Amino acid sequence: MLQQSKHIHVSTDLQELTRILDWFQSLTQASVTEEDWMQCQIAIAEGFTNAVRHAHQALPTETPIEIDLDFIPIGLKCGFGITVLPSA
Repeated sequence: MLQQSKHIHVSTDLQELTRILDWFQSLTQASVTEEDWMQCQIAIAEGFTNAVRHAHQALPTETPIEIDLDFIPIGLKCGFGITVLPSA
């Protein structure tokens, strides 16, 4: 399997979780076991909700969060781009 990358940009709003999970589900890969897929889905949901509740707690909902998902020969790699603004 060749490496593939997928990305989604969302706002800092817990309501975006449904859109993220729908996006993730649309990417199902036959080369990834169902158990690994579910574990990755849980990690994405937890990472996103933690970013909204903690890292972006005091930021406006317009603050972007970027989620990257890489399908690599040995599995999946997921990353979050979290905006942190310097305190005034």
